[in-house]
Amino acid sequence: MGRARIVGHPGSSAVVAMLGRGIILVEQFREAVGTRLLEIPAGTLEGGESPEECARRELVEETGYEPRSLRWIYSFFPSPGTSDEQIHIYFADSVRRIGEPEEGIKVVVMEVGDVLRLVRNGAIRDGKTVIGVLMALPYIDPEKWPAPLEPR
Repeated sequence: MGRARIVGHPGSSAVVAMLGRGIILVEQFREAVGTRLLEIPAGTLEGGESPEECARRELVEETGYEPRSLRWIYSFFPSPGTSDEQIHIYFADSVRRIGEPEEGIKVVVMEVGDVLRLVRNGAIRDGKTVIGVLMALPYIDPEKWPAPLEPR
């Protein structure tokens, strides 16, 4: 069996950002899958940037919202068989509008229950979004969901 081709990747960050009781999502066309997807804001780390700096920058660029603070909640390898990419998920429970979203991106604010229904029925299929939203539940509603795991 041949050796797998490994794709090097600088890593990326994503943000589960709350606006009131809603989660800020972005809808954009993804060429690799040939369709528009509903996702949490995310992007690739740029030279020398920390995962937290990347999360902050991407949220502003993609949505026009700036987080007042960010909290790391999870990191994972989305495709460890083919790439060394690691995605870092952050949570922002308070944001403020400072600009407009990037061209081609539609910002959608959706109640948590509605997001979970879209995950369960397969309408949201982006892995980082599914993982991010599920890992953020203890921060969104700590009385309803189990306590978050401590970082390793």
